[in-house]
Amino acid sequence: MRRQSVADRFRFIPAVCVLVALAVAGCGDSAAPEGTAAAASESAVTPVPSAPTRPPGTAQPPAEGATADAGTGQSTTGPLLPATATAPPIVFEPRSMNLGLLAEGASGTGTVKVRNVGNRPIKILTTRASCACTYAADLAGTVLATGEAVDLTATLTPKPGLGNKREQIRVMAEGYSGYVEVDVLGEVVLPIRAIPAAVEAYKVGLAGQVVVTSLDEKPFRIIRAGGRPPVFVGFDPAVDAPRNSYTLRWDLEGYTRETMPWWWVVETDRPDTPLVDLRIQHEWTKVARNPPPLWIRGDLRVLAGVLRPGQTYEFKTKLKYNPKGRADPRAPLVQAATPGIIAELLSHEVVGTEVHLTVRVTVLRADPGLLFEQIDITSGGFMSPVWLIATLDA
Repeated sequence: MRRQSVADRFRFIPAVCVLVALAVAGCGDSAAPEGTAAAASESAVTPVPSAPTRPPGTAQPPAEGATADAGTGQSTTGPLLPATATAPPIVFEPRSMNLGLLAEGASGTGTVKVRNVGNRPIKILTTRASCACTYAADLAGTVLATGEAVDLTATLTPKPGLGNKREQIRVMAEGYSGYVEVDVLGEVVLPIRAIPAAVEAYKVGLAGQVVVTSLDEKPFRIIRAGGRPPVFVGFDPAVDAPRNSYTLRWDLEGYTRETMPWWWVVETDRPDTPLVDLRIQHEWTKVARNPPPLWIRGDLRVLAGVLRPGQTYEFKTKLKYNPKGRADPRAPLVQAATPGIIAELLSHEVVGTEVHLTVRVTVLRADPGLLFEQIDITSGGFMSPVWLIATLDA
């Protein structure tokens, strides 16, 4: 498999294969706690008047896990095929396309071989990615003799959010009603990486541990974790020198369905990574998917870095109508749902089935600490929240 460099600031990342145990369900945010999950990015919107306000914290529950058939190795994600469907005798070498660590906002490119292991030639009809965030080279019309292979190249541009990403590329062949598919895997990381990349409360309960480490191995300090003084394991900041890696304990005891945060946020003294957000994966932090949403949001959270009282901050986001609905040309309603900020819509533009927004936030809160504020965006009768996360420095 061939890998492509994703960002100059990640040249120091070794070419490691990231074992992805988390699944991203389609192009939306993770949903069911029974599966695995990464922080997903484009989240579904629900037709409700307002989402509950969340206090300072962290991230979300897992998506339903995808499994593979033990006999064929074919993933069972996606629409179920008829019982009579047959998949072409094609295998991928290697069995998945692992892009390793990806900088947030960067893309990764890889290649696998598509090999005909049948006893007659095969003509490929189509190669199709499971999500618009993945581009797959078109192999339509390619004929493979028995034993012959062709390179399949794909580029993954992950949706916003840290953690493990997984998409699929499906290959269909002439004369077969089924398909085979290969996973495209990667992990989106900041210069300071959390392992695991989410707070897996659905799996381990309301308390657990996470390792926070700098990829360039430079020491750093942790200021707060989950909006509170950090609880270290095996480290005493009063006597020990700063390290490049820490084990932290997180604890969600005492939260209710209404107060459970969606992120557990680690604040550091490192200028290029003041915030590391871990999505809390729990039943109470799922994104509702019933009824089906009219549109999905481009961002679930916005990391604003370090802000000060009275400061303004602008960010861009988008609404994508689902699946191919017509965008509402009227200006979306943007308003702060929590008292620490004022939020206003500066501009909006309809681009195909998307609405691109520029939002300005003014900080009202004066006391230092973790700024964790909710912004509600309403369009076409549907509302969805975006969380603005920052360190407030007095």
